[in-house]
Amino acid sequence: MRNRRSWLPDGSTIRTLAIAVLVLGLVAGAGCAGISDSGGNGTDPTTNDTDVALPGVSLIDHVPAEQNLLVHVNTSVTQDATTQAFLEAGSEQAEEEEEVSEEAEDVDQEEFQESLDEFESSTGLDPREFEEAIYFGEYDEVPGSVDDANADEQFGLIANTDWTTAELTGAVESNDTIHIEALEYEESGVFYELTNDAESAEDPLYLGVLGDGAYVLGVESSVEDTLDVAYADGDALSGTLRDAYNSTRDGYATVTMTVPENTGEDQTGMGADVAQNMEVLTGTYYTEDGELGLEAQVTMSNENYATQLSAAASILTAQAGQSEEAPDALQHLSVEQNGAHVVFNYASDVETLIDAADSQ
Repeated sequence: MRNRRSWLPDGSTIRTLAIAVLVLGLVAGAGCAGISDSGGNGTDPTTNDTDVALPGVSLIDHVPAEQNLLVHVNTSVTQDATTQAFLEAGSEQAEEEEEVSEEAEDVDQEEFQESLDEFESSTGLDPREFEEAIYFGEYDEVPGSVDDANADEQFGLIANTDWTTAELTGAVESNDTIHIEALEYEESGVFYELTNDAESAEDPLYLGVLGDGAYVLGVESSVEDTLDVAYADGDALSGTLRDAYNSTRDGYATVTMTVPENTGEDQTGMGADVAQNMEVLTGTYYTEDGELGLEAQVTMSNENYATQLSAAASILTAQAGQSEEAPDALQHLSVEQNGAHVVFNYASDVETLIDAADSQ
């Protein structure tokens, strides 16, 4: 039986990662920050996930043009009852398999809550007020992980929070190793350069204020481009990648990326033709009516290639389902075509998904 702890995330993982991406390198070990109000640009709020209204700005509307990777995360997933039921069910079985005591589990949860309180005490920022973020990037080759991302590439993170500008910058200023300098921005908005004095060889990061608790963090060009979108006449993301992102269903986490140009080069026949005409891939995690769902979407160059992909996938799925060894979870997989999009959707209750993972 597969060790479920190798794939099952802790209930706090997504929120912890999102917070870390924005502030870990900026405010670790900082002292208490001052608090005051800051203005905003009045952009309408966004709701890119299931029944969750968020403050701040529409993140996707502020992503600059010419990107080929988008990762959207809504940290309210940690409050989702279905997701919690899945995590708890997996944890209970993992405890039985590994004989983890309830006392140890309680300590883990207690330590996590204490870490949140300690973070707020030391920085003046309540990590529970981190709402959502979009990571965007422009890469010659889409990286397999954050560690693989080249520092010379363009990347940025736009986040909606309940933190004021004074709270965030105050936390950064109270860090002895981080130097923050306000820069002039020719249009409007607020712009900062962040330098790690302990790592002088590293390139600085830049922080831009979009208003209403919304911020952009990244390399200089990405932050400037985002500020241009918000306050000047900068071009926002459009075209195939934006259309694919907009066409995905609401969810707690969505990844959207262009398909590398060399896809299918090592294949032959009809499969190579289809692969070479894939343009964008998306993946979304969502919950609905007590079920967990994963939806993948492939955007093809035209409807004809989408028809070919959809037909081939449907045939393979049907053939696999006829096998006596086919898992019950396969019955929850569907394939549909919508114009140039081919949508693969898996949705099941918690017990079915746990059983499916158990059979691997």
